Amino acid sequence: MTFNDIVNKMRSIFEIATDVKDAPLLKAVQEADKLDVMEAICSSISNIPSELGGLLDSNNVPDNDFDMSVLINGKTYTFVPLYTILCYYAFTRYLQSSDQKSTSTGFKIQQFGNSIVIPDDRLNRRWEAEKGKADIFIEQFKKVLDLYNKKDSCCEGKKPYRIMFIS
Repeated sequence: MTFNDIVNKMRSIFEIATDVKDAPLLKAVQEADKLDVMEAICSSISNIPSELGGLLDSNNVPDNDFDMSVLINGKTYTFVPLYTILCYYAFTRYLQSSDQKSTSTGFKIQQFGNSIVIPDDRLNRRWEAEKGKADIFIEQFKKVLDLYNKKDSCCEGKKPYRIMFIS
């Protein structure tokens, strides 16, 4: 399975520049699938049916980005498809790695005779905001997935947060 369609979808959702190579984007997608999606729903996107935005029965990624519906027990549930959620997680992972490669430390303000640099944290705020959106989308998706699979919870015992304090 390749994630090239997911990379193309990520480029269209976030308007990533065309001069960004596919390799770091593919790496971000694979990391997001293994570290974010599997942690949240106990499954990779390749094991989720295409009815829910997965790639189990089809490698094609549809054009609808934020609106997918499924009929379960006579009730229609609308949610964000999994491939869009994966794009959000992958974009945050890409922003984190691109921030590390950046040589710029902030805004340069020219003054008479010299310049000063003011720290810039826009990338940090951006990836935190996109990660927050992805977390909300995946929680809604998980509820629909559990209803679809007729389970109470696919990750019984797992907490929805990453850090736990032991007392």
